[in-house]
Amino acid sequence: MTEVAQAWATIVAEGRAQQLAGVAFLPLIELPSTMAYGLTEGPRWARRHGEQMIVFSEQAAVSFVEALEQPRRDFEATLEKNAAAHGLPGPETAWSFPAQQLISAMLRSETAHFVQLGLRWILPTELRPLRPLIHAVAERSDLSQSLRDLAVHLRVPEVRP
Repeated sequence: MTEVAQAWATIVAEGRAQQLAGVAFLPLIELPSTMAYGLTEGPRWARRHGEQMIVFSEQAAVSFVEALEQPRRDFEATLEKNAAAHGLPGPETAWSFPAQQLISAMLRSETAHFVQLGLRWILPTELRPLRPLIHAVAERSDLSQSLRDLAVHLRVPEVRP
């Protein structure tokens, strides 16, 4: 069991998580739209808007796009700080946010705005794992030249053994 999972189990056992339709949810960041991102059972990442909660998955990634509209480092710093305030291990909790999976889903999107948000959220350590998707974006004729140029700029060479 990871440190995050252990701390999550303690939070739930102590009744410190919110209940949404009988499911535990701990909001860790609230965005200006009042959309909240946090942990739910598992622990897995989820977003809450009002009384509606959606657990992150590739299929539900578009529901998490507002996170990408925030500066990444600010978003992660807030997650880390708020996680620690709730008794979760801050860095590990922030690292557990499915950023790379969210970016992957956005790079596969047919919506240029989502592709752009995905490209702008990539950290240098994610360039190699995302290389095939970045390359595909650079080759897409349905995207603007400036967006394709951004993808070309983010390409890294393939590593050969």
